[in-house]
Amino acid sequence: SRITRRVVTQLHRIEQFIAVANAGSIRGAARSLGLSQPALTRSLQQLEAELGVQLMHRSVRGASLTVAGSAFLARARAADAELRLGADEARRSMDDGGGLVTVGLGPAGASVLLPEFITTLRQQRPDTRIRLVEHAAGGDVHALLLLQHARERLLVEQAELEQVAAEA
Repeated sequence: SRITRRVVTQLHRIEQFIAVANAGSIRGAARSLGLSQPALTRSLQQLEAELGVQLMHRSVRGASLTVAGSAFLARARAADAELRLGADEARRSMDDGGGLVTVGLGPAGASVLLPEFITTLRQQRPDTRIRLVEHAAGGDVHALLLLQHARERLLVEQAELEQVAAEA
């Protein structure tokens, strides 16, 4: 779809920006990415135009980050790392039938709801990994809603698996 292509293009531009920051020059980054210098320069200019800030100072000696570029680089690297982890988790979930479930709970929710949830998950999907994220007490209402949604998803997935098994 058009939106997907736009997101992918944006992600490529961010990866290219990170490569230029790491290389310290457009030429070095272009070489490592297998792109021409003009194409990489155009991509960086488009990213800057979309963000509305100049990310780099360009000179014959290379490229250096502006203040805005430094701020953006920190977030871009974090986002890139998270996307890579997400892609790895997606691939692993296809390989082992497991996956990762992230559960966010406060202390009260964790002590009351978490044991039952983990037991049910382990019975229905033994290969699934669980990541627990602790929230402050004020976040309990949201966490309970997340847990309820996760329970509902498990029930739906279990019903779908049983239906497929019955049809086979």
